[in-house]
Amino acid sequence: MVPQYKDMMFPILKFLGKNTKARLQEVYDETYKFLTEDFKCESNELKRVVTNGKFVYEDRAGWALTYLTILKTFKQNNQDKNLVKRVERGIYEITEYGKKILLDKDARNKFENWYDEIYKNKDTCKTLKNKTSTSKNKEESNYTPIEIIEQATGELNENLKSQILDEISQKDPNFFEYLVSKLLEKMGYGVGRLTKSGADGGIDGIINEDELGLSQIYIQAKSWQGSVSRPEIQKFVGAISDKQTKKGVFITTSNFTKEAREYAKNVQSHTVILVDGDRLAELMIKYKIGVQVRQILEICDIDGDFFGY
Repeated sequence: MVPQYKDMMFPILKFLGKNTKARLQEVYDETYKFLTEDFKCESNELKRVVTNGKFVYEDRAGWALTYLTILKTFKQNNQDKNLVKRVERGIYEITEYGKKILLDKDARNKFENWYDEIYKNKDTCKTLKNKTSTSKNKEESNYTPIEIIEQATGELNENLKSQILDEISQKDPNFFEYLVSKLLEKMGYGVGRLTKSGADGGIDGIINEDELGLSQIYIQAKSWQGSVSRPEIQKFVGAISDKQTKKGVFITTSNFTKEAREYAKNVQSHTVILVDGDRLAELMIKYKIGVQVRQILEICDIDGDFFGY
């Protein structure tokens, strides 16, 4: 049987330790190799595919990489504990912390301790293996099948949100401004247009809420790593202070400091909405900007009208 992604994580980490960085396809090739040689998987097992046509072992290897880079949920608290990072699209590199674990005389146990610290003790990120490994486990669990599906969907979305923010980080600021404008359009706020760089006091885009542009929303889009502080929000408020309407949306791929959020909430003269990276990714998934539906799962229930109750 093809092992679970958890069992693939350490071999993949060792492969990256030998090569420093590797393309995703190279990780797949190495996975096929160690599954054949070390896990003794039969060729027919390695030919199994998931519903989208991808090989099962490739799908699980991809999830192994995802968990090695730590889901977005825990990045802020564990940034120095990432074992792997994505340096370019489809290219992964071992981190200094990952190298440190491999250099330990008991590297495997060190890795297991890392995994337990990051994942097993996090209620929001328990592996599906613990919940759905056997029918007996399902019966003994307090989770219903619907709850298990909902939890799995939540985990898939967390992974997708992390991927979205990674993709944005690979793009230049102009692309991010374009993305934000398109997202607000898709959300129904009106037609958006970008401003020329530096030409409108730091305002990156404008949404016309009506056909004539009598009511407008001003946009500031910041794609960066550090937290957005209060002075940045104050500058944005100053930039829209002389505009015909006093509504603005400040969107970032990172997050806002507590002081920045309090200032935006309490400013009297303007309505300023702050959207951090997590919320941005959620909205992109909801309104299908930069993502596509991979699979639709239909869950049927009894039709009470048909059966007369």
